[in-house]
Amino acid sequence: MKLGDFLQINPKVKMVRKESYPFVEMKDLDPSIRTVKSKYSKEFSGSGSKFESGDTLLARITPCLQNGKTSQYRGAESAAWGSTEFIVLRGIDGKSDNTFIYYFSKSSAFRSHAIQNMVGSSGRQRVPNDAVENYECELPSLQDQKAIAHILGTLDDKIELNQKMNQTLEDIAKAIFKSWFVDFDPVRAKAEGRPTGLPPEISDLFPDELVDSEIGEIPKGWILSAFDDLVEEYIDNRGKTPPTENSGIPLVEIKHIYPNSLFPNLNTDKYVSKDTLESWFRKYVKKYDVLISTVGTIGLTSIVFNEEFAIAQNILGFRFKNESLSTFMFCMIKSMYFQNQINARLIETVQKSIKRKDLNTIPVLVPDENLIGRFFNIVNPLIERSYNNSCQNEVLSELRDTLLPKLISGELRIPDAEKFLEEAGI
Repeated sequence: MKLGDFLQINPKVKMVRKESYPFVEMKDLDPSIRTVKSKYSKEFSGSGSKFESGDTLLARITPCLQNGKTSQYRGAESAAWGSTEFIVLRGIDGKSDNTFIYYFSKSSAFRSHAIQNMVGSSGRQRVPNDAVENYECELPSLQDQKAIAHILGTLDDKIELNQKMNQTLEDIAKAIFKSWFVDFDPVRAKAEGRPTGLPPEISDLFPDELVDSEIGEIPKGWILSAFDDLVEEYIDNRGKTPPTENSGIPLVEIKHIYPNSLFPNLNTDKYVSKDTLESWFRKYVKKYDVLISTVGTIGLTSIVFNEEFAIAQNILGFRFKNESLSTFMFCMIKSMYFQNQINARLIETVQKSIKRKDLNTIPVLVPDENLIGRFFNIVNPLIERSYNNSCQNEVLSELRDTLLPKLISGELRIPDAEKFLEEAGI
């Protein structure tokens, strides 16, 4: 049937102008996460997409559609609204299941159709509603839709559980970094004669006095250094997109550096050959290198644990003298202080960007080397555990993406998929 006979496209939602409702921006949609929630409320202006909990938000504009921005909205309130660049999809009672619709909209066949039917000027192309409405396909019964949604949802549930665990691990690392190296809590405690709450071997590494500096009060004896003085090597390519293949060594682009992950996502459709890697790239990434995006969405940061990839233009890599300093600097770059320093140096052109020479001038407060080592000993196990969870999620995501088209097309029977997951312990 035509998709327009199977689901509702931009269904009606009752909303009142100037009343406040949950709002969802395009940037809130994360391709690695099934669901999206509103982060704040906003007065309804009369224009924008309108939706309810369970609806699928499909990005209609380039490059968001190509980058996989599609999510299922989850909210406690009955109505919400968001970007004008969403196409909202909803099931029809007795005919289609909301969660199945989300997975259907993520299928490669549907996405290829949507991308091929985009219209408009270069760089601002959009999917027209009728391209979705008139898409013809074979669709399973409502009972099978729910079974398929359950199978794929089980995998996403495990992925989301790992992501929540990783967020907790990152929050712990960020809290320690902020307390020690931003708020200087142990230094202030010692200066006031209070216990630091830390083991003596760590507490003794903190000074007991704050002194004035160009960035405000800092612990006595700590050094203000230019960012460039801490970097041993820079890793980048020749500044242009290298020739790509359908297989080989993954090419990591900005869209593969997620705000909710410490590591780059290697699930890409662009690869380079070994010959291209050796001829196109000046240096190769190594474990504990730190990556940062320098164009568009600026300041996205990842740390390297898997070395088997190349980085595209608009990503800059840093290599520090040892893994302890790398971990410290990774947390520093993710800190609000460093991000504010980046924002203050942005170059406003057609697209925002930041140059290496501007990053080099950012002042960085460097504590005692032994203290950096102690910080590494505490934080690195958290990062290692997060990496293991991320690796598991890559396997689960690959399995989900393999099962999805086979289940929707009927190539794989539902009982066989359920048995497979059961044997795999999922």
